[in-house]
Amino acid sequence: MRRAVFLLMVLILLSGIPWARAEKPVVIVSIAPLGEIVKEALGDSVEVEVLVPMGVDPHEYQLTPEQVEKARRAAVIVTTGGHLPAEKKLRELEGNGEIEARVLWLDDYTRYGFRFLNKGWMEGRNEHGTWMDPTNALAIARATVEALSEADPSNAPSYMEAYSSFEKRVEEIVDAYSEVFERLGKESAVVELPAHQYVLEWMGVESVAAVKPEEELPAREVDSLLPVAEKADLIVYTSSSPDSLREAALELSKRSGKPIADVTYMWSGKPYTTVLEENAASVIAALAKGEKERVVRGSGGLSPIYVLLGGIVGLTFGFAIGTFLRE
Repeated sequence: MRRAVFLLMVLILLSGIPWARAEKPVVIVSIAPLGEIVKEALGDSVEVEVLVPMGVDPHEYQLTPEQVEKARRAAVIVTTGGHLPAEKKLRELEGNGEIEARVLWLDDYTRYGFRFLNKGWMEGRNEHGTWMDPTNALAIARATVEALSEADPSNAPSYMEAYSSFEKRVEEIVDAYSEVFERLGKESAVVELPAHQYVLEWMGVESVAAVKPEEELPAREVDSLLPVAEKADLIVYTSSSPDSLREAALELSKRSGKPIADVTYMWSGKPYTTVLEENAASVIAALAKGEKERVVRGSGGLSPIYVLLGGIVGLTFGFAIGTFLRE
């Protein structure tokens, strides 16, 4: 009896020690999409916490004292690269030795192929929405796995196994849609926001102009964008954008006669690969609609491109269903 009581007391005491409770390592991410990448790449093996709440402009958000405390107990902290105010604060804390966690910056991602795109509408590199490029998403996930494996080497094999499954899913989607867009040829789009460039580039769609060309610059007038839009293949926007930007994109589509695709780059609660597929399906559906309208306005005969796009729309949904069934 006394032995049983003694063992019970030991278990109670040990339960107060973090490592004895076998808690999941905490991975803190600066924004929600990074959290979805980490969740899909590592599954239930980690606890993911997001710093910047959804619906809040990450370019203005400042860390709270409570979030600083959370950062101090994290195993790994995943950033977009370091340009957001919250990330700059993390760099300061790291430099002062106030954070023991491994904080991931651009250098950690570039070794795995992370890349910036040059804006198609003005000089300079585009730092917005980089995670929507599948190559960048894999680089971020791979760097996270490496950092987590260093912090928790006993579980490194399981982390790597989970990442490999994620990598395979991403590559299957990229291969399938890349082949589709190669058959279509080079398409072009006027985008609502710089982040949309990364949504489109992996599909082979070039972003030639933007309604809001940069974070610190005002939105362009529809009249000034109309000549470019009339030469492009489609307009791309996000339906949850601020009213003024969304309405500008819709007006541009209406006046130019170009189809419009609704895509996602900021979200929460949905796997990264699902968003990749949904974005590709939206772009393909818009191109198919635009080609149909062009045929109706023309001679009336079905063009080879429209026939191809019509088949692709069906294949898109078939691919999504096949992915769902495999899972």
